[in-house]
Amino acid sequence: MWKVLAAVVALVVLACAGVLVLGGYGSFEYFRLEKLEAEQEAVAARIEAADETAGGRQAAACELGDVAYAGRDFGRAIAHLDECLEQEPANAAALLTRGKSYAQLERYERAEIDITLAAEIDGTIVEAWRTLAWTRVRTGDDRGAIEAIDRWLALVPGAAEALHMRADCAYRLGSMEEALRDAARACDLGAQEGCELRERVRAPTRGR
Repeated sequence: MWKVLAAVVALVVLACAGVLVLGGYGSFEYFRLEKLEAEQEAVAARIEAADETAGGRQAAACELGDVAYAGRDFGRAIAHLDECLEQEPANAAALLTRGKSYAQLERYERAEIDITLAAEIDGTIVEAWRTLAWTRVRTGDDRGAIEAIDRWLALVPGAAEALHMRADCAYRLGSMEEALRDAARACDLGAQEGCELRERVRAPTRGR
């Protein structure tokens, strides 16, 4: 009898723990969405208070796009940024955010168009080259990714993530010497993935 009672008590404890965990996650998600909604309402209020000018509408649409992207509402971000870019087609920041939104939705071809244009407008935006490289990797364009990574590294020579990514591209392209060089540099800069890739590149030549 006591064994049955112990089992029942254990099940009750586990059930309570599960409720607490789910409750904690639910509360976190509720507050995150509530904060996002408050930010969107604040921007909307500023839109209503603003003069009905093209510049005012454009600025509001850009801001709403940024807020939606931060809240991971990528479809809404794209819709707002479409309006933003109608007024200012050469807005590199808006193009980049719309491109990143497309990338998150796995619409990589559209993402590459926006991000490439953003990088051409302002070649000093590190995030543009980083995201362009990431997008090209996703589409299997390793050579194109390396071109973007080269521009990224020209701006941030010690970027371990960039070196590892370029090493990975070179490895897939069969350029083992370049892959080993970049993987070793990434490893020296503290990127564990670089160390792992370096060992993978070295492995076929061992024992010869």
